[in-house]
Amino acid sequence: MKVLAMGPVTGVIGRPLKIPRRDPDGLPVWKNEEKTELETEDANPVNLIKQVILSIPNQMQAPSDSLRATRLWSQLDGVQNAHLELEDKEYEWLHRLLSRQLPRGKEEKDANMEPQTLAVKLFGLNAFPVRQALTEIDSKTPSEE
Repeated sequence: MKVLAMGPVTGVIGRPLKIPRRDPDGLPVWKNEEKTELETEDANPVNLIKQVILSIPNQMQAPSDSLRATRLWSQLDGVQNAHLELEDKEYEWLHRLLSRQLPRGKEEKDANMEPQTLAVKLFGLNAFPVRQALTEIDSKTPSEE
């Protein structure tokens, strides 16, 4: 069992990271009827994991992703106090998923561009703070906390 600390996730500029708010069905919540602007909320490990699961591109899905995503999602409701407990297999799958490289298109290959990981695709410069927020408490070094 891996234990993650709950609480707001701080981005690279030192402020809480904002991510799109989602309803209980996982759909984005819009600020207006025209659906031109999404509502946002402060990121925490639970809503970050949901964001990752709901954002896996079809072209990079592996056969076991559906099973792991389902099991991991069911663990997100088990937040006790200030901690989130995840089973080892789902924790490891999550970190492998964030490290997966997106397939490159012809233009990227021709330009000799490095492939992006899913974490960088979803969170850009905030990929490192997100990865740290989703790391087991005991695995963090004092300089990383």
